[in-house]
Amino acid sequence: MTDIRLTCRIHREIDENFSKFGIEVHTDYLIDSLKNKIFETVKKIDNKIFSDIDATDLTLWKVEIHDADFSKLELKNNGAERTKKIQKIVSDYWKEQPSTEIIHVIVDSPSLHYKQENAELQEEIRIIQDARMFNRS
Repeated sequence: MTDIRLTCRIHREIDENFSKFGIEVHTDYLIDSLKNKIFETVKKIDNKIFSDIDATDLTLWKVEIHDADFSKLELKNNGAERTKKIQKIVSDYWKEQPSTEIIHVIVDSPSLHYKQENAELQEEIRIIQDARMFNRS
């Protein structure tokens, strides 16, 4: 099998300002190994993003999009926008080096979305409670 370089990007709902980054992988890697490599790379760049999750919480999507199309991307496993949820082995998706001009992998995490939403709700509850305490005074 072959070593390839994939361009990855964090899904905008997690961090819309996170720059794309490259990952070197062997095409016979399991997708779990790719997840671990992405997880460790992102933690080196910005340790806060994945501080509450593990690599197993990541969902990887195979895409073929240019940077300009990133903001319009919707992750659906229906092939409509040439997106596909990645599972099994890297060579199931890339047997050789793909074009370097596009993004290949979108990194998402439903667990992280849930935790972010929960933190936002907790903050809203705290604000409401503070307002009630203030109004009682």
